[in-house]
Amino acid sequence: TMATRKMNMFEKLANMAGVIFRHQKTQFPRRYDLFTKVAKRELAPPNRADFPQIQKDYSSVMKFIEAKNYKN
Repeated sequence: TMATRKMNMFEKLANMAGVIFRHQKTQFPRRYDLFTKVAKRELAPPNRADFPQIQKDYSSVMKFIEAKNYKN
């Protein structure tokens, strides 16, 4: 009978790394697609329709600062 030796820590880590790497490799296209869509939407410059809301938010922030409401 052949004695099977116990794997050392580095061999176990190498095995796990292979499993993890293969999983990440298969997930990469989906994640990349998701990331690019989010980046395009979030980093896009504001369009004309957004400006009224932006101006409203900006003026409310300025009023908040001028009234010094941030102090307790």
